[in-house]
Amino acid sequence: MEFIDTQIISYKFKNNKELFDGDIRGRQISSIVALEFLGIMIKNENRAKMYPIKLKGFHPIMPFVMKHEKKGFELGKKSTDKLIIDFNGEFDSIVIYSNEAISYLINEKDIDTLLLFAKNSLDKEDFKRFRERAQFLINNEITVVPVTQETVVKMQCIYEDIKNEYNVKDNYRNSFMDLLILAAAVEKKERLISQDKELNKVLKKCCEYLNISAYSKGISSIDYNDKRMEKDVKSDNKGYINNSWRIMIKKGKIV
Repeated sequence: MEFIDTQIISYKFKNNKELFDGDIRGRQISSIVALEFLGIMIKNENRAKMYPIKLKGFHPIMPFVMKHEKKGFELGKKSTDKLIIDFNGEFDSIVIYSNEAISYLINEKDIDTLLLFAKNSLDKEDFKRFRERAQFLINNEITVVPVTQETVVKMQCIYEDIKNEYNVKDNYRNSFMDLLILAAAVEKKERLISQDKELNKVLKKCCEYLNISAYSKGISSIDYNDKRMEKDVKSDNKGYINNSWRIMIKKGKIV
């Protein structure tokens, strides 16, 4: 089943039929899309607005903790999963929190756990926004696919092929989030529906293993074909990619 990017799901949520009038029910999204769409990820920063974790069944102490802790306590930060991409000095490291947790909770339709963490961490307006958007994902049966070590490997393959044409230095974190969203679809060999015009233009020029075609006005369809990626990028069991970038994944606790 095809993937959709953050802008596409935002158009659908806002019922903007002029910009996107397709069906998203049952589609897949990267965990990066989920974190962006739900407002969990803070733009250009290695922290989040909330840190959901997986809860194993009913946990009677959690409502008590939620009720008595002050806002901004960052409940779950030490227990949730964490993914670190170390660029070996080429860029500052990127830290992504709750990549696996948000995927699990949305896929399990565990709105109660999501709202417990949101209520503790967010202000009134952000909580309302989060609740509406989380329920939207669940109601539309969206599957969230977490970023894995292999996703980051695919991302570096793409980056190596486009870096001479694609300027990531002005806002490198945002650029790499876009590449991770694409890499998730490439890893699964699925189509990505994307509105990222600048990136799609560069991909069409530089990546012969990707077929870029028009999906609708201003929106592209990106398909992975059978041509091998030119850069033979691999990672070892310590997370190093070609002795350059390094991936570190801290698994979250199931409380």
